[in-house]
Amino acid sequence: LINKGEELDRTLARLHILSRERETQKAKMRAHDVLGQRLTLLLRTIHGEQAPDHALLRSLSQGLLEDLKGGENSPSPQEELDDLRQLFGSIGVDIALEGDLPADDAKGRLFTDIIRKSVTNAVHHGFATRILVRIDFSKGEYRLRVTNNGRTPPRPIVEGGGMAGIRKALESYGGAVEVTTRPRFALTVDLPGGETDVQSADCR
Repeated sequence: LINKGEELDRTLARLHILSRERETQKAKMRAHDVLGQRLTLLLRTIHGEQAPDHALLRSLSQGLLEDLKGGENSPSPQEELDDLRQLFGSIGVDIALEGDLPADDAKGRLFTDIIRKSVTNAVHHGFATRILVRIDFSKGEYRLRVTNNGRTPPRPIVEGGGMAGIRKALESYGGAVEVTTRPRFALTVDLPGGETDVQSADCR
């Protein structure tokens, strides 16, 4: 019994370590995406032909800590998508959303994080003005595909920490991500899901 008790203590300690590592990874990924999104919006606004929208600049600086924390009072995945669409629309970037988010909150939030990063990169690096986000659900699997009308990368993409975080997060759900650059840039995510794991979203 003593040996089993000690073994159980060691197992619990390992679980706590794994839990902290996962939370740290989530926090890093969220910080990368939220800050990247806001910096992209600020740069596009500052370097735009029109005078900077001071109301937009204030809104980007407010609530930053709350967005980074993403705590219990954080918006739902669908609300985050709606906010994302509105924010980028204010600088002339149209985000067309087709399909439904997963009803499972963790999967829905994962999709939202991936969409946010894809939109930010498309605008920041590709100068895109129109982005299409399509979510399909068939045979128990989701497919998320993000395309845009921006410039195609002139050379092979070197993945950074953001994409590595996406891959790692997807792997925990048995999912995968693929990035192609020809004929147009596209990011495709495949993620297993349940037959009832879909929420209705009026996002078209």
